[in-house]
Amino acid sequence: MKNAQVVRIQRIQNMELWKRYAMLRPLLKTSNEMKLWHGTRNQDPALITQSGVDFRFAAAGMWGRGAYFAYNASYSHGYAHESDGLRHFFVCRVELGRVKDLSASSDRNLVRAPIGFDSVQGATGGSTVFIVYDIAQSYPEYLVSYRVVQ
Repeated sequence: MKNAQVVRIQRIQNMELWKRYAMLRPLLKTSNEMKLWHGTRNQDPALITQSGVDFRFAAAGMWGRGAYFAYNASYSHGYAHESDGLRHFFVCRVELGRVKDLSASSDRNLVRAPIGFDSVQGATGGSTVFIVYDIAQSYPEYLVSYRVVQ
C-alpha cells in the first residue's frame, strides 16, 4: 500500500484466545499456518482483541458465513476500521489446514469447509482470500494502525 503511513503496531496478548488457537492446531490432519490480513470495518478492533475474529456477527460473503483473511494488505485496507483519523486492521495467525480452492466459483451458502477440508480459498479484489469456519482457527496477533497520506 503506497499511501499508508504506519502509526502503531500493537501486539495482542490474549492468553484465552491463544490457548483456544493452540489447542485446535494438533486436531487438524495437516498443519498449514499463514499470517494473513483481516479488516474489521464495522466492528471495533477492541472487541476482536478480546474475543477473536467472530464471524457469527457478519453477513455471508462470496464463500459463505466465515472469517475472511487476505493475502494482500491492500485488500483488507478496504475493510479497515476507521476511527480518530486512523484506519486499523489485523495481522492474524490462521491455521488453514487442508484448503479447498474455490476460486472458480463462489458459494454464499457455505457454513463450513467441504468434507475433508478445513478452509477454503478464493480470489477477489486482486487478492487471494482464505475463509475459515471455526473461530478457533485464527488468532489476532497484531493490530496495525495507519493513516492514508496523499
